[in-house]
Amino acid sequence: SYFDDATLTVNDTNFADSGVIAANGSFENVDSGGFPLQWSKPYTNGFESGSTTRAFEGTHSVKINDTSTTLNGGVQSQQFSVLSGKSYTAKVKYYVESGGPFELYIQYYDSKGTLVTSKKTSTTTTGSWQTLTLTDTAPFAGYNPVVRSANILLYSNLGNTGVAYFDSAVVSTKSTSLSNASFENLDLEGFPYQWASSLGASVT
Repeated sequence: SYFDDATLTVNDTNFADSGVIAANGSFENVDSGGFPLQWSKPYTNGFESGSTTRAFEGTHSVKINDTSTTLNGGVQSQQFSVLSGKSYTAKVKYYVESGGPFELYIQYYDSKGTLVTSKKTSTTTTGSWQTLTLTDTAPFAGYNPVVRSANILLYSNLGNTGVAYFDSAVVSTKSTSLSNASFENLDLEGFPYQWASSLGASVT
């Protein structure tokens, strides 16, 4: 017999579109200096701040004010757990006042929290609130080192200058119950990732 296109339901609910996992993506929860909680500055050059000058929703956003062509700047979310082979979509609202490009990254980390790979998209559209979207599949189990978590990074590269605001950041995933349910992603021997053969059965 052959099997394909597996799904799992709980209480008659198919997990088709769920898993919003960007903590404080609204940037409304801030510390005493106005910077959003559960976000951090991976660079020390001071380009990043919380802001109430512009907001897509609520009263707060994140502002990147890049005045240098030799330094970079950005803010990143907390890391969240990912499963290899699952597709993750990051979305953020942005308002570019000047310059750019400004970039959205999904960054992947190993079990020690070390950055191992990333994917990005960028924009230079100015003058109104727009949506920046990035969809990517977490590397499979055969990737070395094995990916365990991810975060998103809002970024201005070292060759850029300009001012941009970001708001309403979300990360979501589909099919949160089963990984590689289509059986399309295979190892070198042709066996589907995220599945294992049971005892007493011949599975190919």
